[in-house]
Amino acid sequence: MDDKGKGKLIEEFDHDDDDSSDHCESELSSVDSDLTDDPLAKVDLDNMVPSKTRRCTAQPGFHISNDRNQGSGA
Repeated sequence: MDDKGKGKLIEEFDHDDDDSSDHCESELSSVDSDLTDDPLAKVDLDNMVPSKTRRCTAQPGFHISNDRNQGSGA
């Protein structure tokens, strides 16, 4: 089947009809593991830079330079 590709989701299900209580228990454990593996849970909120600061670009105009003899012919 060549239906795999960008934007296509193929779900595979395990149909174990022998014990439904194990199925419910495994779903709960998978939900719990999803919460513990959350990458945003490990973010240091004190280290966040505001989006206003991240979007700043250098403005054209006057720039200060350490080279004092740049414009003179001496």
